[in-house]
Amino acid sequence: MAKPNVVKRIVAYLIDSIIGGGVSLVLTVVILGIFWVLMMVGAASESMTLILASFAGMMVGLVVIMAPMVLYALFKDGLFGGRSIGKKITGLRVENVKLNRPCSMKDSFLRNITMLIPVLGWIDMILPIIDAEGLRIGDKIAGTRVVG
Repeated sequence: MAKPNVVKRIVAYLIDSIIGGGVSLVLTVVILGIFWVLMMVGAASESMTLILASFAGMMVGLVVIMAPMVLYALFKDGLFGGRSIGKKITGLRVENVKLNRPCSMKDSFLRNITMLIPVLGWIDMILPIIDAEGLRIGDKIAGTRVVG
């Protein structure tokens, strides 16, 4: 099978990154804004309890902010019949090579977990360009490939 177009893969990755980052950005503004206001109210009223509760809320909020981005990054290729939103727009699809079917949520998790490991993630971004079949380490682990 022919290696998928690298430019399409990069564009799909950028679209997916903007989606995941955009959701997190909106959550950041809302959650941190709410807790910032509460901290200022606590400071104005000299309520240490309100200040500490607001700070703790901000820390919990950071987890809430990151969760959609990480979950989308891990499971995006199991959506829409093996197509993340970026891949759907660019006409690409991820398929399970062994079962000859679209990428499942499990396949997506296995193929994308490598992207969350710092050094491995960078290597995995370069491999589709230099690998003869356009496979990433995550593709080899999950038994998947990008087609289109």
